[in-house]
Amino acid sequence: MTTEVRERGLPMSGPMLADHAGEKTITRRIIKPQPIASVVDLKPHSSVPGYWVPYAADGRMVNNNPGSKKDDCGYTCRYGMAGDWLYNRELLRERPAGWIYAADEKPVMVRREHEAEMVAWAHHKEQDYCPSIHMPKWASRTWKELVEVRAERVQDITEADAVAEGFHAHTRHQVFGLIPDWDNQMVHVSARTNFRSTWDSLNDARGYGFFQNPYVWVLVYKILSTTGRPLDREED
Repeated sequence: MTTEVRERGLPMSGPMLADHAGEKTITRRIIKPQPIASVVDLKPHSSVPGYWVPYAADGRMVNNNPGSKKDDCGYTCRYGMAGDWLYNRELLRERPAGWIYAADEKPVMVRREHEAEMVAWAHHKEQDYCPSIHMPKWASRTWKELVEVRAERVQDITEADAVAEGFHAHTRHQVFGLIPDWDNQMVHVSARTNFRSTWDSLNDARGYGFFQNPYVWVLVYKILSTTGRPLDREED
């Protein structure tokens, strides 16, 4: 018996778009609503796949109501489970030559069977842009398969995870301006620090900054295609 593959759209903003270039294999999404203050850990249920149970510091299960369901104390990841498919939803913009992906200004990829659908969609589009959340499924160029889902705090991210998020370490000149001998020193900036800066630019104003250390879904995936939906599911 084969399990039905579920397909879910995943809005991706410019700073987090690196997987269409093959550089990103992990993304983090805020768990909503956040667990109550007494929760110190979310653990997978021992017999219910895709369900996480909140625990207190003493190891007891916490009555976390409201959780992800009205009368439920735990969480089900809205993005699916291992084996499900995700497709990127990106910001699109219209140019004289046609519609493009805003992230890198490449033309929107459309399969032949969807060309008429795109013509009709573009004809009725009143704006010259399309927010990622409204991007049509047939316009998605990047498809991926979930291989692991975890629940953790955003500060739990490791340097290796930050690299898998598409960030890189680098060095830069640091001018302190106080002690002359310190000026123009080379400073190492980790991939984790670069991730934190981008995370805060997207989430701090909403109350989910790195310092607040919110619980997040960690979605680990493999890229199936960067040129549109795969025609067939990849065989292992």
